Amino acid sequence: MALDHTRSSCTVHSTTMLVALLLVVSSLLSSTSAEWGREECNVVDYDCMKKWYLCHESCRAKAASMGSWNFRPRCKDHLILQPMECCCTVLNPRPPNYI
Repeated sequence: MALDHTRSSCTVHSTTMLVALLLVVSSLLSSTSAEWGREECNVVDYDCMKKWYLCHESCRAKAASMGSWNFRPRCKDHLILQPMECCCTVLNPRPPNYI
């Protein structure tokens, strides 16, 4: 009888740990996916239109740090008096499912 009680409490403990682990993993994944598709811009001290490759490399590094190879860089040219911005949109690393 004591052996059955030990097994059932061990099973409950294992199940509780598994549920807790799944909750942590799902919250981490949802926080990362919330960042995908959001454009972030940074002021740059170079002509982003002429040196577009600097913006491209910066965006690629940001995407790689988030675990994605899928990104969209863009140079934002404001009025003459405002600085230029390099904008980056990191997209979901998984390609969409096509039917």
